[in-house]
Amino acid sequence: MDTFKIKSSTVELTFEKQYGNLVGMSVLDNEWSVLDRPHLGRNWELLIPLKTRRNNPVHGYKQRLHSLRVSEDGRKAEMSWKDLTSEYGGVHDVQVFITVEAVGEAIVWRTRVVNNEEDSVVENVCSPIVGDLRPDDSGAISTFFEGYSNPTTINVLPNFTNNKGYWGIDIPSLVLNGTPANTPYFLIRSEDDRGIYLAPYQNLGQLMLLRFRLYPGFVTDDTGEVPKGDFISGKEVFLPFDLVHLPFIQSGESMDLTPVHIEAYKGDWKKGVDVYRRQRDNLWQWKKPAAAKWVKRPHSWLQLHINSPEDELRMRFTELPKVAEECRKYGISAIQLVGWNKGGQDQGNPSHDPDPRLGTFDELKEAIARCHEIGVKVILFYKFTWADTSTEWFKNELYKYAATDFNGNYYPHGGYQYQTMTQLADVNTKRFVSMCTLSEELRKIYLNEFKKAVDLGAAGVLIDESQHHGSANLCFNESHGHRKGEYIYSADNQFIKELREIAPDDFLISGECSYDMQFQEFDMSYFRVGSRDAIPLKRYTRPKNTPLYMIAVIGFDDREVLNKCLMCNYVVSYEPYFFKGKPSDFPLTMEYGMQMQQLREETSEYTWYGEFMERDGAKVYDSEGKPYEYYSVFKSDEGNLAVVITNFNQNDPLTVSAELSTGRVSRWKAVGGEWVTDSSIIVPPRTAVVAVEK
Repeated sequence: MDTFKIKSSTVELTFEKQYGNLVGMSVLDNEWSVLDRPHLGRNWELLIPLKTRRNNPVHGYKQRLHSLRVSEDGRKAEMSWKDLTSEYGGVHDVQVFITVEAVGEAIVWRTRVVNNEEDSVVENVCSPIVGDLRPDDSGAISTFFEGYSNPTTINVLPNFTNNKGYWGIDIPSLVLNGTPANTPYFLIRSEDDRGIYLAPYQNLGQLMLLRFRLYPGFVTDDTGEVPKGDFISGKEVFLPFDLVHLPFIQSGESMDLTPVHIEAYKGDWKKGVDVYRRQRDNLWQWKKPAAAKWVKRPHSWLQLHINSPEDELRMRFTELPKVAEECRKYGISAIQLVGWNKGGQDQGNPSHDPDPRLGTFDELKEAIARCHEIGVKVILFYKFTWADTSTEWFKNELYKYAATDFNGNYYPHGGYQYQTMTQLADVNTKRFVSMCTLSEELRKIYLNEFKKAVDLGAAGVLIDESQHHGSANLCFNESHGHRKGEYIYSADNQFIKELREIAPDDFLISGECSYDMQFQEFDMSYFRVGSRDAIPLKRYTRPKNTPLYMIAVIGFDDREVLNKCLMCNYVVSYEPYFFKGKPSDFPLTMEYGMQMQQLREETSEYTWYGEFMERDGAKVYDSEGKPYEYYSVFKSDEGNLAVVITNFNQNDPLTVSAELSTGRVSRWKAVGGEWVTDSSIIVPPRTAVVAVEK
């Protein structure tokens, strides 16, 4: 077999010259031979539906190369194919161009498709395709990527996770959705701490997915066990993976697809995320928004819900300053006001008129101004992702701007239930549909709604479900002014830019679980965390406190989550009664929260303004000399380290020692305690300690 290689410092790819198939892949100087069976070599695949048969693939591995050029230094190859033969449609006037280039530690794989076929659409492009995924010596492989608040890990080997059922596919398949917007990268990880990083190399505003398939199938469906040998029942066992693009290239169109960054790394999940952190500026052409000045200092919030679709009518606007007075007493700097809009939370979207049953527009404006005089900012809860289908506004106008799928239907959302058993039983829930922010006309409507927050004198907005779009990835309604099958997420940052153009200076724009690309425009993101073992992926991805992250504190003696806030530099959002109460409703949580806030302020050069290192730079040991895991490390701008150590034990104090890579601990202080100079650190039950180097 006549072959050539393209090699970066971490990845080596081997291609054969007749069809351009990728017949070999190894990483980390052959520590891991990912693809070592050349006959399983693949390259790309297209889907070109026929009028009588939609599933009509074009397999690239069956197409002879039209041209091949490899650079003299062996770092770049350019390949092309033309007059492609599909499985059921004969020859198509479609061309594929692939460029594979070594760029530093990475391989960058670029794909261009030219569709000259009349009355034909290239719907899917799978490129690159790695024809088999072999494990390293550990025998175990998983994927790792961003989730709502914590990373998601899914098994691939030795047990394969099939997430597409069994009724619509022939073989077990794992399809991971998201890049480049809400999931900017994927990690394929072995248990021996070797990994492959896959991500867009540049953001072209397109949808890209990662797919794994298991041939011929499970040993047993009970566990998803992958056959251990190369054959089972006379059938070859192999596990390909590919990056799948859904460009819907129309007749007469040509398109450059999202280029793929392929890089290997050695180490834990942080080493893979480090690749993304290094590459992010190239990916997003990065800039940081000028965050509102008042949020830059240590502070906390109260989230306050005052009405829902089932009509609680908990508080008139004129009563809001009383809550602000209470917030000031507890050192809370901001109120996120939820349910102030007509009909209550999650009703009437995207309308943001004040509910007249709670007071007038001017009464809300005066209440906000009074809260600001007291020293507590008011942030208004907003929502732009959905439209409430029950409104006359939707039925008469907004329906025109709803995102529509390939079949011309809306992307539905089930809505949310509140309070009464009628609604909790999902009987009278308000139903939503996803809207298409690619539509300039819709964005004008949204701007008018946003202007209401500006006119009310709010200090900012928190946009709930900040352009998550639900299941609406692509919109096919060309009346919106975009091409058929356009990626809806590609307009998100343009939308926030337009909001900023009419917002006053020092106005906070934040969102719920904002994805990383949005931090070109957003100042802050709110979400909820899981258990004490939740990996602080978002904070490690953004190790400084720009942007800010805020999490919910809900329990009535919620020291554990408050300790998590200190450990991971999260802003506290106090939410008694699931954000239906006031600070005085949970005095135990407030007392400890105020003590934590005091310690955070005293150590702010580390725990607020410093760089979050996760656990890099220090090791903590218990009294028996065993490694202790519940801690985090911060580095000040001067390069000094601090360690935040949490004791989750309900009753017993914890005695630990800390070793810093840059020196030693000079003193430490527990939440609610005094500074102590001692190498032996005592952490009281359910408490956190900050130990500093200097």
